[in-house]
Amino acid sequence: MREAASGTKGGSSGSPVVDWQGRAVALNPGNKSSSASTFFLPLERVVRALRFIQKSKDSSGSGWEDVTIPRGTLQVQDLHSITPNFFLEVSGAVIQSLSYQQSRNFRFKCGLVYVAEPGYMLSRSAVPHHAIIKKFAGKEIP
Repeated sequence: MREAASGTKGGSSGSPVVDWQGRAVALNPGNKSSSASTFFLPLERVVRALRFIQKSKDSSGSGWEDVTIPRGTLQVQDLHSITPNFFLEVSGAVIQSLSYQQSRNFRFKCGLVYVAEPGYMLSRSAVPHHAIIKKFAGKEIP
């Protein structure tokens, strides 16, 4: 689900959400009348669910069966195991593992190298706050 300030009104549940080019990109599952924002269900999630249903029908060969549609997650681990518990500070720069909270913001997996503060050293190299370092000296960082 994605939130947007859309100002939709009651009765628009199930309506398509279109982008500025007129393409359907989501469904409006409903909204709260006392709020100007609502949550939209992106169409790629609807298509994913439909494929699970179609696959179940194809494999059973009979009528419609109950289908379990697995929910997606960012990480399926214990929150404490993906929360950074140390950092590296060098020349004013603070580098740590990408936390669960920041991985949600950036839509990356947890544990990547995250620049919390560029300090003198990294700012001189034009590395900004909140950067994610994927390579160092031309080598991929796992």
